[in-house]
Amino acid sequence: MITEKKIFIKKIVVFMVILTLIIIILNAVYWKIVIEKKNVYRAEKAYLDVIQQNKTIDYAFFGDSHTRDAVNPAYINSSFNFGTGDENYIKTYYKIKRLLDNNDNNNNNIKIKMLFLEIDPHSFSPVLFDQQRVMSDIWLYSQFIPTNEIKRFTNKTTISIYLESNLPVLGNGEDFAVLLIKNHNMYRGWYNDTRNFSAGNKDKIAEKDIEEHFKETNKFADPIALEYFEKIILLADENKIPITIVRYPLSYEYNKELMKANFSEAEFYSKIIAIMNKHLKEYNKLDYHKIYENNSDYFADSHHLNGAGSIIFTKQLNIDNNIYNKEKAVKISN
Repeated sequence: MITEKKIFIKKIVVFMVILTLIIIILNAVYWKIVIEKKNVYRAEKAYLDVIQQNKTIDYAFFGDSHTRDAVNPAYINSSFNFGTGDENYIKTYYKIKRLLDNNDNNNNNIKIKMLFLEIDPHSFSPVLFDQQRVMSDIWLYSQFIPTNEIKRFTNKTTISIYLESNLPVLGNGEDFAVLLIKNHNMYRGWYNDTRNFSAGNKDKIAEKDIEEHFKETNKFADPIALEYFEKIILLADENKIPITIVRYPLSYEYNKELMKANFSEAEFYSKIIAIMNKHLKEYNKLDYHKIYENNSDYFADSHHLNGAGSIIFTKQLNIDNNIYNKEKAVKISN
């Protein structure tokens, strides 16, 4: 009886060792063929490479894929594009906090001279806070977002967060979709999307995008988004970093469908401006949401600029930002 027990325990131990080895091997393969192909990983690697050379980023752009696809740092000196797909303001807050944290030995207290924040309607959508998106890519964000915060917004336990952080192969089957998507070039976080919106059925594409972003919830400004947006404003003010808020270009079709979805621009932006005015004496606001409504060939889809459009846009943004900085310098000197 004792011998049988020992044999059984031995089999269990051998099985567990083999299973552990299989998981470790699968995780290593998954990391190589899936994680390293994800845009968020490629952007993080680019950022880590940049800060090894320079501890100052003059212009830091934060937001979701609108920012990521719109701003090409090649045309703005000493800039970096931190935008990532499906990024919400929880992630943005902790990304900025990580940069400014004096105790972060890896990043060594990066100095930011100006912060650019995206304020497109989609940036505040409840869609970015659903269970699939709110804390996606835990393998990255768990490095600088406290576990309690991750638990607050997900149904995950401490153990499951630890496992997903260290063994992303577990429970991330949907990430295999990255293997089916064409990998475009990236530069300092900017994503070069080569698609052309004008080649498709623009109205149908825009209608589908709006439905995905807003119609299912019929809400436009999620309270959590506003909460963390305000935290970012306070963090920037505490560190004396000037802020520019940006509305990025949207296609005519997207803007039209947004209005059909009963979007109240005045009501929506009054909440954002109220937060800005509450904490800041001065900030810059750049509004480009209608600038390319007659240039559908500048877009990859209804709400993202393509590579060619982003170059044209970034040059314009750079001009406008330089004008603002010169005017501000004149005010200070007077």
